[in-house]
Amino acid sequence: MTHRALAVLGLVLALLSTAVPSAEAATGTAADARKDAPAGIDITRVKVVNALDRVSFKVKVRNLTTKGTFTLSVYDPASGTAGMDAKVTHKKGIAARVRVSNTDLDDTFGVDCPGVRAAWKAAKDVLKVSVPQSCYHFYSGPPSAWDVFVVAKGPKPGQKDRVDTFQVARG
Repeated sequence: MTHRALAVLGLVLALLSTAVPSAEAATGTAADARKDAPAGIDITRVKVVNALDRVSFKVKVRNLTTKGTFTLSVYDPASGTAGMDAKVTHKKGIAARVRVSNTDLDDTFGVDCPGVRAAWKAAKDVLKVSVPQSCYHFYSGPPSAWDVFVVAKGPKPGQKDRVDTFQVARG
């Protein structure tokens, strides 16, 4: 092999090694039965990507409406009580609003969470939320996995759906 061919091969290998994504995220999904809740808040699937820097949720909802509240929760399975809730509310004509709170035993407190993002896409029946890991306050460091669950509430009393707890490893 010539020096030029070796140089080109080295360059290609260097580019490939920087283009290949590292395994920095763990992904978990859960499905929920269709039509077990009113349209608009009927969760059918939840995907969670638990990366080193943030936790991202993609919630598929049957006929997502322009009104409702979704609470996306992650809890430390070792403690069962310490974790975070991202409560997303939406009203017609107003952008989705996210409030983040942390829980430790019986104490729940709101936290300022710069970098949180939410997209309520009623036309695509999808809610997307991304919360920086830095929004979670830990006393003994972040857990190696999260217990995840999602609760939806509609605009009328009693309208509710829930995706039961599933676990997602930390990336």
